Amino acid sequence: MNLWQRKLLAFLHDPPSKCAHLATHDQPIERAMQTGGFAKQESRVFANAILAAAIADSLC
Repeated sequence: MNLWQRKLLAFLHDPPSKCAHLATHDQPIERAMQTGGFAKQESRVFANAILAAAIADSLC
Protein backbone atom coordinates (compact mmCIF):
# COMPACT_ATOMS: atom_id res chain seq x y z
CA MET A 1 0.00 0.00 0.00
CA ASN A 2 1.50 3.33 -1.01
CA LEU A 3 1.34 6.63 0.87
CA TRP A 4 -1.72 7.96 -0.97
CA GLN A 5 -3.66 4.76 -0.45
CA ARG A 6 -2.93 4.94 3.29
CA LYS A 7 -4.03 8.59 3.37
CA LEU A 8 -7.26 7.76 1.55
CA LEU A 9 -7.89 4.80 3.84
CA ALA A 10 -7.34 7.00 6.91
CA PHE A 11 -9.77 9.60 5.57
CA LEU A 12 -12.40 6.99 4.75
CA HIS A 13 -11.96 5.35 8.15
CA ASP A 14 -12.53 8.62 10.02
CA PRO A 15 -14.38 11.01 7.72
CA PRO A 16 -15.35 14.48 9.00
CA SER A 17 -19.03 13.45 9.07
CA LYS A 18 -18.35 10.63 11.57
CA CYS A 19 -18.99 12.83 14.62
CA ALA A 20 -22.43 13.79 13.34
CA HIS A 21 -23.54 10.17 12.95
CA LEU A 22 -21.77 8.19 15.67
CA ALA A 23 -24.51 5.60 16.05
CA THR A 24 -24.67 4.70 12.35
CA HIS A 25 -21.26 5.71 11.01
CA ASP A 26 -20.08 2.15 10.25
CA GLN A 27 -22.32 1.41 7.25
CA PRO A 28 -21.41 4.44 5.09
CA ILE A 29 -17.73 4.03 5.96
CA GLU A 30 -17.73 0.36 4.90
CA ARG A 31 -19.46 1.24 1.62
CA ALA A 32 -16.96 4.02 0.93
CA MET A 33 -14.03 1.72 1.65
CA GLN A 34 -15.40 -0.95 -0.68
CA THR A 35 -15.97 1.66 -3.38
CA GLY A 36 -12.38 2.83 -2.90
CA GLY A 37 -11.19 -0.73 -3.49
CA PHE A 38 -10.04 -1.51 0.06
CA ALA A 39 -10.48 -4.89 1.71
CA LYS A 40 -11.62 -5.24 5.33
CA GLN A 41 -8.18 -6.55 6.30
CA GLU A 42 -6.62 -3.28 5.15
CA SER A 43 -8.91 -1.24 7.38
CA ARG A 44 -7.95 -3.31 10.43
CA VAL A 45 -4.55 -1.61 10.40
CA PHE A 46 -6.29 1.52 11.64
CA ALA A 47 -8.21 -0.36 14.31
CA ASN A 48 -4.90 -1.37 15.92
CA ALA A 49 -3.56 2.18 15.60
CA ILE A 50 -6.71 3.64 17.20
CA LEU A 51 -6.45 1.18 20.10
CA ALA A 52 -2.80 2.08 20.64
CA ALA A 53 -3.60 5.80 20.54
CA ALA A 54 -6.42 5.36 23.07
CA ILE A 55 -4.09 3.48 25.42
CA ALA A 56 -1.42 6.16 25.04
CA ASP A 57 -3.97 8.91 25.78
CA SER A 58 -5.16 7.18 28.93
CA LEU A 59 -1.59 6.86 30.23
CA CYS A 60 -0.79 10.56 29.87
